[in-house]
Amino acid sequence: MKTLRHMACKIALVALLTVLSLAAVIVSLKQKAKTVDVFANFDAELFSVISIDDNIIFFGKNDSLSKRSKFLFTNANEEEAPLSILHIGDSHVQADFFTGKTRMLLSLALNDVNCSRGFTFPYQVVGSNNPDDYDVTWKGNWMRKKTDGNTATDFGLAGIAVSTTELESSLTLKLLQGAAFDMVKVYFDSDSSIIEPKVSANLTYQYIGDGFVVFKLIEPTDSVKIGINSNGLDSGMFTLYGFELVNSAAKFIYHAAGVNGASVKTFLNSRNFTAQLRQVNPKFVILSLGTNDAYDPNFNKTVFRANLKELVSGIKSALPEAIVVLTTPGDHLVGKTEANPFIAEANAQIISVAKEMDCGVWDFNKVMGGDGSIKAWFELGLTAQDKLHLNRKGYAVKGALLYDALSKLAANESEKSNKTQ
Repeated sequence: MKTLRHMACKIALVALLTVLSLAAVIVSLKQKAKTVDVFANFDAELFSVISIDDNIIFFGKNDSLSKRSKFLFTNANEEEAPLSILHIGDSHVQADFFTGKTRMLLSLALNDVNCSRGFTFPYQVVGSNNPDDYDVTWKGNWMRKKTDGNTATDFGLAGIAVSTTELESSLTLKLLQGAAFDMVKVYFDSDSSIIEPKVSANLTYQYIGDGFVVFKLIEPTDSVKIGINSNGLDSGMFTLYGFELVNSAAKFIYHAAGVNGASVKTFLNSRNFTAQLRQVNPKFVILSLGTNDAYDPNFNKTVFRANLKELVSGIKSALPEAIVVLTTPGDHLVGKTEANPFIAEANAQIISVAKEMDCGVWDFNKVMGGDGSIKAWFELGLTAQDKLHLNRKGYAVKGALLYDALSKLAANESEKSNKTQ
């Protein structure tokens, strides 16, 4: 009898210790993730315009995508596997005011001091606006590759490319904020198999692939010089499509591939898009296109839908395990004064394609307030004078709203909404 009592006590003690252990784990996980007050700096009047209740990523009836999203965020928070997001878009993405805010808030929430900048492009070299968080200087004559927007190009993920025939040319990139990086991946092409990129840094290793080179640095740095290894050739053509900057200790990477004026066809016509997409290999792809398509006076909803389906199909084929999220363009004016007559139809097609192809939707147009809301945003000092683009403050609001939608997804709070819509 004493033996039985002794065994029962031992079992009870083990059970108690197990419960306490699990409780400790839960507390530990909660402590690892920081709570970010995304609305702290919002103008109070903005809440009368935007719809916070609609600020979710909607997956329709497919609960598995919502649950997988939570799994990916949880793994990143527990440092099991890094979370990588690729955001593809137009001018709203190129400047990185919008995506940069989302990146910053997610890195704070994940408590990741090594959050990586990921994929980007040296826009300054072609005379275009560059994101604030890095600076580019260069040597030699670099030329932007031209496209008419309707024919196929050898562009890649960035939807833009720059070339030089001066093999002594170089680019130097310096981060002005964010974590240092110890891996540089350069996407390129050349007219000779022996012309390839090089970096001025001490390396652990170098790997040359088809259309890219990976450089692993001995220690993290905030700057890198990318040159051209001509291997003795006096002449040739070198083309740069972009590069990745990654810290190997990061648990979160937010890639941004945007170019001013981009439409869905910009990326459909980029022959190297799919190959580079596979190399970046994100777990989330956010597609923010449609503004320039709908801004075209010859907009055709049937053509737009077909193009969008083709692009999404290509992304899903290249990345069968990735979660794809489509976003709707915000309300805006044409020529500063007139409502865009095509924006509602473009948004309807985006939502319909997402539903048909098992993608998530972030309906930013609805979140920002819907038809006519751009005027309210302008009055609140959140848009550029053209009432087509937001300004820095407005994009910060948009980035905070996307973070809020993603954080709800991570907590699986949108599951109930997904079932009822």
